[in-house]
Amino acid sequence: MTRKGIGFGMFLIVVGLLIFLVQMEIIDWSVFMVFTNNIELTISLILIVVGTNILFKKYSFVKIVTWLAFFAIMISYGYYFDKNVEREANSSNQTYIIEHNIETEKGELKINASALNLIMGSTESNLIDGIVKNIDIEHTVDYKNDYKKANVKLKTNDKKIFQDFFQTFLSTGEIPVDRKCYLNINSDIVWNIDMKIDATDSDLDFTELNVNKLDIKGAAGSLKLTLGQKYEDTKVQIDADASKVEIFVPIDSGVRVKVDGAANSTNIKDIEMQREGSYYLSKNYKKAQNKIDIEVEINAGSLKINGINK
Repeated sequence: MTRKGIGFGMFLIVVGLLIFLVQMEIIDWSVFMVFTNNIELTISLILIVVGTNILFKKYSFVKIVTWLAFFAIMISYGYYFDKNVEREANSSNQTYIIEHNIETEKGELKINASALNLIMGSTESNLIDGIVKNIDIEHTVDYKNDYKKANVKLKTNDKKIFQDFFQTFLSTGEIPVDRKCYLNINSDIVWNIDMKIDATDSDLDFTELNVNKLDIKGAAGSLKLTLGQKYEDTKVQIDADASKVEIFVPIDSGVRVKVDGAANSTNIKDIEMQREGSYYLSKNYKKAQNKIDIEVEINAGSLKINGINK
């Protein structure tokens, strides 16, 4: 074997040995998580190993020693971290609650999520509550103006996606795909909602919510959105690529629609619409007590807007 191949060969042997030990349940799958959870440490040690091998390239044994030292340090650190730092709870099924302050009248909700099934509805008892399955969600709540306004941010831990994938795959041999989030938001306060959802199948039932503004950006997913008449003037903006979008609106609401982009298909059903410039307006738009303005930009996807009885 050439000197050049010794280091890479040793790398493959150690990785293969670790996978074998995990499958035999001699060591735990979490040994691999130290590499992804401490990416800065991993990169810095790899640079040190490569640099050392360049300086001492004449000595073949240096490649073996440095790569063995690399894995020894990372695995030792992983076990030390595992023993001395409290683990996060298993995210199989978790209930979460953000309590509602009676003084709160308005809410700003920002959601950043990917690779999951998102189901949203309403609640009367809490500001936000729900259940998550196989997902790690980070949230922050910031109140303004003596609790009259709540700013809420929800974000899925994307690094945890890969951690959970390898944990399940290495321990069971199965590929995890069941990632769900059931999210309910308070029906009494007025909401502005900003969502960034990629590779997500979403079913958003906002019929009982006071939605002032709704901004959704996403790609490579499907979106089902149902709007109600609880708030008098709702504005919706959707920017979705390679997605299937279906919107349900009450037939007696005043509906105005603008569609941009290059959707594969656009269909408006059970609503009498008329064209005014770049907009489509329902015939009752100007007289309706409840108005819904919808602007959609969609490319390589489909859009369907349905009228429903309420």
